[in-house]
Amino acid sequence: MKCIDNFHQDLQAALRASHELREAGQNHQFRDEIEYILDGIRTKDRPKIRRTCCLDLVRSMLKPEFADLFRSHNYMSLVFETTRTDRDPIVFSCLVLMIAISFQDTAIRKDIISIDHLLDVLIESLDMDIDPMATMPTARQELIMASRGDSYHRKKKW
Repeated sequence: MKCIDNFHQDLQAALRASHELREAGQNHQFRDEIEYILDGIRTKDRPKIRRTCCLDLVRSMLKPEFADLFRSHNYMSLVFETTRTDRDPIVFSCLVLMIAISFQDTAIRKDIISIDHLLDVLIESLDMDIDPMATMPTARQELIMASRGDSYHRKKKW
């Protein structure tokens, strides 16, 4: 009987260690992914990279496991501070969507609401009259604007 008890204890310890290793691996993978995305979002002089990383972050946040880790590590305030003054329509729309996704977690709503200037951004988002995803310039249009020195930001009023 003692042998069976020892076997069960060893098995439980092995399962616990396996679970902890898997969890540590998932956390490491999450940190790598989020840091890669945040590096792109912090890139102010490369709007395409910034937009793509914001879109990637929104897509990732639609996965429940990623969204849970994102919220539990309080990345919303970091992303908000990095993007809140950016009025690129894609980045701005992604920010608003990230806020909405984060609001789904009732446990951290108060933390999100307490972010400085959050209400201002949400109110401003209500004034958007054009769907920025529908009015995105094509790659060809962006090349033409870039060659003339035009900016997509100056073409649209947001």
